[in-house]
Amino acid sequence: MPMFQRRQGCLGVLFARTHNGRAVITLWEDEIAVERLEADSEYRSTVEAIAAAGFLRPPQVVELLDAGSGWLARSSW
Repeated sequence: MPMFQRRQGCLGVLFARTHNGRAVITLWEDEIAVERLEADSEYRSTVEAIAAAGFLRPPQVVELLDAGSGWLARSSW
């Protein structure tokens, strides 16, 4: 979570799991912030370390969804 907190444009993160899978749901200010994340060396090395530990298992799916509407309370995390 601290890695996401340090990323400009990250509005929030949720870690979820079921009996057969896990999900990380992140909320971003805009698509530019998401593009910065994908190019970020700390993010990429974090994902590689998690994958090397066997935590990520196929199939892995990334979906970008536009929010139709919503509300976020500003917080300091």
